[in-house]
Amino acid sequence: MLRFTGVVKFDKRMELRVLMPMTDGMVKAHPNLKKYIGSSFWVDLKGTTEHPSLDLKKMLVELAERAAAGIVKEKLDNALQGFFNRQKEKDADKLFKDAQKSETEKKEAPALQSYQRLLKDYGDTDFVKKHSAAIQERIQALGGK
Repeated sequence: MLRFTGVVKFDKRMELRVLMPMTDGMVKAHPNLKKYIGSSFWVDLKGTTEHPSLDLKKMLVELAERAAAGIVKEKLDNALQGFFNRQKEKDADKLFKDAQKSETEKKEAPALQSYQRLLKDYGDTDFVKKHSAAIQERIQALGGK
């Protein structure tokens, strides 16, 4: 379905914007385009009703800007996610070391809390997945469940 906004004047001059959906052919030819610009885009339709013309240059510029913004956003999101994941891994490692230190100092309650927090708050980290058996063993040894 096409959606139009704008005007057609009495002298038949047009100043319209057409919201065009991404066709299956467009998606097939440019699979990442839909990912970055969405399912539709605007095209300016000018000229007269007898001699309409699409402003393809403006459309391509707008599409390129939207695609570039989408790519930049995706790259930034990935970089930030990587940063937060690395930080969470470091935090899990530190908490594990703190739990071990508490245990060595015979502070069993804080050690138990730290081990349990590792499983609860950092269970999705590679660190905890790798050390899960040891963490669970320490929790049981300290009387936890």
